[in-house]
Amino acid sequence: MSEKYNLFSIIENILVLKNEDLIKNEEYFHNFNYFLLLKILSMNKDLLPICSYLNILLSKTILTRIEIHKLFLKVFPKYDAVPYMEYVKNTKIQEENTKYISEFFQCSPKEAYIYYNTYGNDFASEVKNMFGGKNNLK
Repeated sequence: MSEKYNLFSIIENILVLKNEDLIKNEEYFHNFNYFLLLKILSMNKDLLPICSYLNILLSKTILTRIEIHKLFLKVFPKYDAVPYMEYVKNTKIQEENTKYISEFFQCSPKEAYIYYNTYGNDFASEVKNMFGGKNNLK
């Protein structure tokens, strides 16, 4: 009897087991969807920057599923167990700052959130001041 592979067993392989040969399994290969994997993995604050980078990279390059799988195994850090994934809920201040950053850099709110987390409140305040405060935001 063959083992059943779903999205979460694939995540476990990428983050914990790091088994490169599993991609040769037909069911594993069929269930390997890098878009959904990145969506789920981006729910972890530590993996969010990696997922964003990979999302941009994969939108600009043509790679096979096998090449993407190898890339995921090399880029994501090894864990002892699958890390906790949580939906990141923004506060009102974070949402407001993310809107300003998103408008200023003309990027998605998710990318703006990464900028906000990376550079902090001072950066967000500077961007907000460039817009002249709350009234100039579209």
